[in-house]
Amino acid sequence: MTENMGSVGTYQKVSGPLMANSHPGSYTGQDAFSDMLVATEYIVRRLTPLECCRLQGFPDNWAEELGIPEPTQEDINHWREVFRTQMEAMEESKKEKTDNQIRKWLKDPESDSAKYKMWGNGIALPCAMFVMEGIAMILSEEDADEQQ
Repeated sequence: MTENMGSVGTYQKVSGPLMANSHPGSYTGQDAFSDMLVATEYIVRRLTPLECCRLQGFPDNWAEELGIPEPTQEDINHWREVFRTQMEAMEESKKEKTDNQIRKWLKDPESDSAKYKMWGNGIALPCAMFVMEGIAMILSEEDADEQQ
């Protein structure tokens, strides 16, 4: 180490840019696993899906127990149409899901990766509420002005 700052030590004072293709065994002017290392006694942990839910302003377990234990043919047909609409919207050409694939997914649609994706692609509920309340306030003021 070239420098020691309490519990954190760095291996060099100046580091070059991160490269998208930096990985062990490649050298792009900056080796991702030797030149840019920072040693610390702390470990960064990943947030749980429940913590992500809370950060987005939703109540605990809001997205729990979403499965349908015994999906009907109507449920399967509905979700087949949802998947078809999504493929059309995304301009994808994939093979359609079978009844068994949809049934299996409907029984247990929850996975940590799906929850991380859902919470990461969402908008925080308090932020949405603040914006929508502001819009509603302006619209009600405009209505009041028009009625006068």
